[in-house]
Amino acid sequence: MVNLKKIIRFLANLVYVIFIGYIIIWGVEYLNHLRKMVGQTYVMPYHYLPLNTFFPVFIGMLMALPQFINTAKKPGPWQLDWVILLSVGLPAFFVAILPWAYFTPIGKHLIFTSTLTVNPVLHTVSGLVSGYLLLSLPEKAERK
Repeated sequence: MVNLKKIIRFLANLVYVIFIGYIIIWGVEYLNHLRKMVGQTYVMPYHYLPLNTFFPVFIGMLMALPQFINTAKKPGPWQLDWVILLSVGLPAFFVAILPWAYFTPIGKHLIFTSTLTVNPVLHTVSGLVSGYLLLSLPEKAERK
């Protein structure tokens, strides 16, 4: 016999995946529209770079949100794995925001900017990783 809680959990996860898929499709279509507009007018809209930079981070956060909600429901004090945050999260976030930082006054002083900004896959993956880590690293410590 099928457990009703498992069916409800399956349906909730399915709806959440469809919601994330819709957000991804809408965001990619909008970013493509902005890219086409930049290519036609040679004028970059003010919201193009922040959206292009932080959209993968936002999607990574959406992917980690269910785990974060389950963690938040547990009792106990919050703790953070600083080693993973500093060794994986910080470099991933640096690579994720590099295309935006490249156009700031400090952009000419950043290292590896030409190599890291031309690869959109690297930018997207690092944004997903940093967004996911942002919500998955905080944990509740178990009380003894």
